[in-house]
Order: sequence, then C-alpha cells, then structure tokens
Amino acid sequence: MQQAWLGILLLASLTVNAQSSTRFTLVCHPDRGGIALDTYLYVDPDNSTVNGDPATITDGEITWRRENSGSEFRYSVNRKTGAMSILGFNIKTGKALPEDNGTCISATEHN
Repeated sequence: MQQAWLGILLLASLTVNAQSSTRFTLVCHPDRGGIALDTYLYVDPDNSTVNGDPATITDGEITWRRENSGSEFRYSVNRKTGAMSILGFNIKTGKALPEDNGTCISATEHN
C-alpha cells in the first residue's frame, strides 16, 4: 500500500489558477506517517485536468480521482487554505483505505 501511495505521489503534479486560466504548479506535502515527500501537481484549468486526469476546478476547490492497482483515490485541495485530503478505497471490495491529509503551496513559494 505504501509503495502504491509513493508511486502515485511521485507522479502527482498540479497547475492551478482558474481565475486567469493560466497553468501553475503546486507543491503538496501529504502526511505519510513520517515520510517527507514533496508532490508536484500540475493543474490545467483550460482543460480541467490535474496531472492529465479529469478534474473539477473552482475558485474554492480542486478535485480529481485516479485509479491505481485495484484502488481508487479521490483527491481534494482547498484553494483558500491549501488543505489537501486523499480518500481511497478498494474497487472490488469497496473497503475504505486510511485517509491522508496534507498541505499544498504554490511552487514559487517552495524553497
């Protein structure tokens, strides 16, 4: 499970700015039980995608989903606070996976 999350997080990237429809990058820091991992998310408001996955992008929130290794993950980033949540479940059984939370900032603010 941890390897699947790491793979997803390593591939992740976001570009966001729905107001001007200009792509940009967010750096997110999911709470992975002591594992520090920067996740880059590329959001494209013109095409309504996050890392190429279909997304819903509003002034207040960015949401998208991704399937990986028999699980579905639903991501949400609050555009006002930077709060990130990741909900996952097993597609066959419907069993929920532990929820992950984190924070996201603009890549230009990242050192």
